[in-house]
Amino acid sequence: MISMEKLSDQLKSVNLREKLGEIITKIKSIPIFNSLDPKLKKVLLIAIIVIIVCFVATFVVSFVKTIRRRVKIIPTPTPVVIATPTPEIKNPSEYVGDPKLQKIEESVDKLNNDLTEVNLGESGLSVPVLDFNIRF
Repeated sequence: MISMEKLSDQLKSVNLREKLGEIITKIKSIPIFNSLDPKLKKVLLIAIIVIIVCFVATFVVSFVKTIRRRVKIIPTPTPVVIATPTPEIKNPSEYVGDPKLQKIEESVDKLNNDLTEVNLGESGLSVPVLDFNIRF
C-alpha cells in the first residue's frame, strides 16, 4: 500500500515544468503545427496543456480515492446483555397504608368497572332508513 508521503515524494520528484516544456517542444516540432496561424498555435497549446492537466488531475484523484478506500474496518464486538435483578425496596412509601389513598383507589376501580359495563352499541342510536326513491 502506497502512503500519502510516498505519493507526494513521487510528485515532487517529477518536475512538471520540465515535462510540460518537453511536451510543448514535441508539439512544436509537428509539421502541421508550424503551418498554423500564431494565435491558433497559442490556443491549441493552451488547450492541449489543459487536457493534459485534467488527465493528470483525474489520475491523482482516483489514486487518492483508492488509498482512502483501503482503510481497514475493525469489526465491533456484539454487546452482551446481562440481566440485572430488581432491587429490593427497603423504605416503602409513607402512603402505603393511608385510608384516604385506599378510598381513592377503590373509587377509581369502581369507575373502571362501570366504564367496562357500558354498552356503547345501543340500537336506539342507529341512523333511520331513508327513502331514496326520488322522481322529478
